[in-house]
Amino acid sequence: MIDFFIASPCGPPEVLIKSQETMLAEGTTAFEAWEVVPAPVYMSYYFYNITNADAFLSNFNGATKPDPPVKPYLEEIGPYTFRWVQKETK
Repeated sequence: MIDFFIASPCGPPEVLIKSQETMLAEGTTAFEAWEVVPAPVYMSYYFYNITNADAFLSNFNGATKPDPPVKPYLEEIGPYTFRWVQKETK
């Protein structure tokens, strides 16, 4: 059973809610919210493309290195957004 408490600046914590609805058992509101998440969850991913890969990799090839070192030029690809759906099982 889950109990909810609030800290009071004047004294010890007091019990706010203590009922059968807070138990994680089939048929309770808490179980329904746990089984299927009511709010949608979205995950976004960003990828980056190095547009000057050959020049950038020349920093690491062979004995002759460019002076000054070549910085990578990045092109952002995305976001790729997915909705995450989760259903809990017993």
